[in-house]
Amino acid sequence: MRWIRSLLLVTLFSLGTLTFSSDINRSAAARCGKTSAGSLNLSFQPYAGEGHEEMPVEVLKVVVQVGDSGMWVHEWRLKNLSDKEVVRIRPALFVYSESDPKTLLLRHQVIPSLGVDLSPGEIWPHGKCSGHYCPNAFGMLSAEKLLKPLAKEGELEGNYRIALGIDKVWFADGTVWELGTAKDN
Repeated sequence: MRWIRSLLLVTLFSLGTLTFSSDINRSAAARCGKTSAGSLNLSFQPYAGEGHEEMPVEVLKVVVQVGDSGMWVHEWRLKNLSDKEVVRIRPALFVYSESDPKTLLLRHQVIPSLGVDLSPGEIWPHGKCSGHYCPNAFGMLSAEKLLKPLAKEGELEGNYRIALGIDKVWFADGTVWELGTAKDN
């Protein structure tokens, strides 16, 4: 089962590298082109919003590259803050306006879940980045698709802060934690 997951991740990485090779040098504070009324500016960071203190898995680092056809999480690091082994996580994007970074504008689940093997106190992924390759890098939808609900009169512009967080965690003991719930299920 692990070799299938590894093969899938390598395949997705290879496809993403081809898709985003022309955009590989964009920074985390990305400028996403011009609209007729202005521009769209994005910054990326680990989630630190409401409920952050209760999260059993924290995003320590996120490096995102923005391309015309999507965004690419090139590098990310997680830490298991709980006293239980984590077996699955669900990454999510949290979007805020730079002018009001405390008001959540939208939340988007990146993928339904991702299998991990994360012991208490452990940092994941285990491998180090080498050139364009980072372990467990993944592609996402474009900034335009993500932010479409925030467009005014069809135009998308402004300064947005996009945070990557883990909003659902599955533990080896069968319990589940989800952002917004008071306790493990």
